[in-house]
Amino acid sequence: FAKSPVTLVECEDLCDLQGACRSFAYSVVQRSCHLKETAVTIEDAARVPEYLDYKTYIQVPLCSSHVCAEGTFLRPDADSIEGNDDETCCLPRHSYSERTLVANEGYEIFAKSPVTLAECEDLCDLQGACRSFAYSVVQRSCHLKETAVTLEDAARLPEHLDYKTYIKARLCSSHVCAEGTILRPDAASIPGQVGETCCLARHSYTERTLVANEGVGVSAGTHATLAECEELCDLTEDCRSFA
Repeated sequence: FAKSPVTLVECEDLCDLQGACRSFAYSVVQRSCHLKETAVTIEDAARVPEYLDYKTYIQVPLCSSHVCAEGTFLRPDADSIEGNDDETCCLPRHSYSERTLVANEGYEIFAKSPVTLAECEDLCDLQGACRSFAYSVVQRSCHLKETAVTLEDAARLPEHLDYKTYIKARLCSSHVCAEGTILRPDAASIPGQVGETCCLARHSYTERTLVANEGVGVSAGTHATLAECEELCDLTEDCRSFA
């Protein structure tokens, strides 16, 4: 599709209205708009020589089109957030432990009914202040709490209907690793608060002349410091050496 004369903003709107549009070329001088179905990247080769004053405009993907990794779920405002990676688009999915209804449930920050247990867990994950929740299977009722409950806390006596308290497991991402270890790269999706679960060993490395047979490359990165390259090797399971 092409149209002229239009402004740059009007060309952007035309691309938004065309489901197949992934990028467009626009000339300020010609006031000419050309919609394209190609998903262009910043790294793609440039046209040489350039054609008049035309520039290519890349459609930034929204998080709503991103598929989150296991252990995470799409953030609720994904339709309005630009991005296509887990760090930007996804939130960690916590695991929860069931226990008897705790005596001191603390302040209730939100309640909803009817919902499933899985939906109640997601609601707690979406509320930053939620540390635990009470749920009734019979009532299908979910009550989010700000109190960080433990298995040792006193139970409510007598119990209230069939309500149980569900405790949010802390994730490795909040753990501080000991000296000589580094936080594992998937820490945001791993429940735990101990070094054995959350951390990886930090190795030491010895420098030598470039070896003749370097073997198969397992990863590569640029603009990294030597220390960052050492960490990349530590975090890559098959890495045994690096150049």
